[in-house]
Amino acid sequence: MDIVSAYTPTPYYAEAALLFRTAVEALGVTPRIIEYPDRGSWIENCRAKPLLIAALRRPGHSLLWIDIDAVVRELPEEPEGVDFAAVPRRPRDDRDWQGGLLYFADTLAATLLLREYVAGVASQPHWSDEAALNWCRFTRATIAPLRAPGIRAGLSGNASKYNRGENP
Repeated sequence: MDIVSAYTPTPYYAEAALLFRTAVEALGVTPRIIEYPDRGSWIENCRAKPLLIAALRRPGHSLLWIDIDAVVRELPEEPEGVDFAAVPRRPRDDRDWQGGLLYFADTLAATLLLREYVAGVASQPHWSDEAALNWCRFTRATIAPLRAPGIRAGLSGNASKYNRGENP
């Protein structure tokens, strides 16, 4: 399972990228991290996530996206028998996912879901990456909640505020 993330070259995220890389490497894994140009606002940078995930995905490998400013103390076990997994926003809710920790298996259904995620962001210019993710139909994908007690969301995780119409 590839551990992947991306960041913009702002001081906060550049420092977060160093901390992220150090933490994940200390767990015995070399993460795949890319820097991408700042798109002018937090929400536009977040909207790049589906495209970044697609760019970081490699044939023959599952992928776990972790937001670059997450605190990683332990990596979750790779989910078995599912195409997609994420952390639900509320317990027992398998249709409202947080966008900071996303697992895509190396399956056709996961590939189709990722294409739908990319299309959601492309077709709805006012949506955050989380809104686009939760718009996906998940019709062909088997899904499961992802348990990751060793990972805590970063300080910039403002998508829920944005989705409620607040300005993070």
